[in-house]
Amino acid sequence: MKKYIVLIFLMIGTLLQAQKHDYNWLFGYDSFNPYDTFSEYGGSDINFNYSPPRITQVDREMDLNGQHAIMSDVDGNLLFYSNSCFVARADHQRMKGGDSLTPSNLRWNECPEGYTTRQGAIALPWPNSDSKYIILHKSKTIVSEPLDIFIDKLLYSIVDMTGDNGRGEVILKNQIVIQNDTLISSDVTACKHSDNQSWWFFVHERESNRFKKFLLTESGIVGPFIQDIGQATSTMGTGAGQACFSPNGTKYAYYDRDVGLMLFDFNRTTGFLSKYIQIPTQNKNRGGVAFSPNSRFVYVSAFTKLYQYDLWANDIQASEVLIDEYDG
Repeated sequence: MKKYIVLIFLMIGTLLQAQKHDYNWLFGYDSFNPYDTFSEYGGSDINFNYSPPRITQVDREMDLNGQHAIMSDVDGNLLFYSNSCFVARADHQRMKGGDSLTPSNLRWNECPEGYTTRQGAIALPWPNSDSKYIILHKSKTIVSEPLDIFIDKLLYSIVDMTGDNGRGEVILKNQIVIQNDTLISSDVTACKHSDNQSWWFFVHERESNRFKKFLLTESGIVGPFIQDIGQATSTMGTGAGQACFSPNGTKYAYYDRDVGLMLFDFNRTTGFLSKYIQIPTQNKNRGGVAFSPNSRFVYVSAFTKLYQYDLWANDIQASEVLIDEYDG
């Protein structure tokens, strides 16, 4: 189990808190490393059904190397998880039909350890269903002229927990949401529609300010809905940032290491972004972004430093507070 994690921000989806679908966080890789004599490797689980949250070390076959999705039931019991190569059940065995996820010309390099894209996958409950779930997962590709590695597709797979005698089954996989595109890697997040059943989720074009927005409904995925707003993200698009919605669903934030913090108002009914604000950050490096539970504060982890901004302030940028800095 890794002993030194600087800063971690995770959110399965905004407005999931009433139900406990995001109560289990799973991390780790090299669970059965034969050279591990100091417990530096292996899986770590954080269970939020306990207060304080319970942290345990778990050996499992699946490495969770960056692009992974986790789903629990409404009571916070782990159902399944995926590293975008495979889907595993709660007992850590491979789910029926859960092999061969995310085909690409780089799968040989990414699997079975798991796709390394940060924030490149998410699991969500299917609207108006007690047993069906969707996994959204990005595909990474390599091209030779000019040499480049980037995200070219967003895919989805469906899990039915009534399958395989209640242990779960992947009943549909690697379906295309969008393809033949050049996408930012680290932005897969979701927010409930104002009907409190459907889900909004976005993808962002690389080197562009274009959002392509989708709505997951009971009948399937609708979109894309196109909106150009904000500032073009970095040319890298390699996972140096993070995106998230506020818990109350009224704000959307994106951290990019070159642009800084980008803030938007969000309309849960229309999916429309507005009132763009850009706040430069001092550290031009990889990091993350998250909101406080009451949606008032937004936090940015810029590599070794953690900043807080007050969204209720007249001047949000001037409200910056350096909370702490990693000391090694």
